[in-house]
Amino acid sequence: EQRRAASSNSNDVSKMKEMSGGQIIFQMLVEHGTKHVFGYSGGAVLPLIDAFHGGSVQWITSAHEQCSGHSAAAYAKSTGKPGICIVTSGPGLTNLVTPLQDSLTDGVPLIVLSGQVPTGAMGTDAFQECPATEITRPCTKWNYVCLDFTQLPWAINEGFRIATSGRPGPVHIDLPKDIVSMVGPVPEAALMRSAQPSDSPPMVDMSHVQ
Repeated sequence: EQRRAASSNSNDVSKMKEMSGGQIIFQMLVEHGTKHVFGYSGGAVLPLIDAFHGGSVQWITSAHEQCSGHSAAAYAKSTGKPGICIVTSGPGLTNLVTPLQDSLTDGVPLIVLSGQVPTGAMGTDAFQECPATEITRPCTKWNYVCLDFTQLPWAINEGFRIATSGRPGPVHIDLPKDIVSMVGPVPEAALMRSAQPSDSPPMVDMSHVQ
């Protein structure tokens, strides 16, 4: 079921765009110059994959998530640009442990976006739920589970910044299905590429979430 978020800054209607979480993520990838994404489909990540339909980013499917991870890492090595890999929750994410560890060891800027069960089902041993960020913490420079629709632009910007700054390496952003499928007004200013460091996501008033 699609949830809806309303912005706390909704008075400035002229500078707002109605978007889903998946569309926000897609737009942020475009802002960062992404041309190709490697991945494997699954239920928890379908709202994100839908956003790629008819867009400018080429979706490349492999036979297995591990193949997608290694392909994204190879793309990063050959182009010098971050490799993007998108997988579903549970086994989709766990199949990327080897590409993540390889990228950490080799200093490869790999950005993994994984689906996750809806926020209301987290911690209930739901179908294909796993402690994703606990699993990837030892094999990433940074990982984060996005529990707030309004923090999606920040999370993508931060992922690109950390993956490419200093010694490059992998990052992982875990995306609950309800956050990615949620629809609401988004400030156009938030949908911009930013390389400014930030130790924590912006404080957000959650009272507007319906």
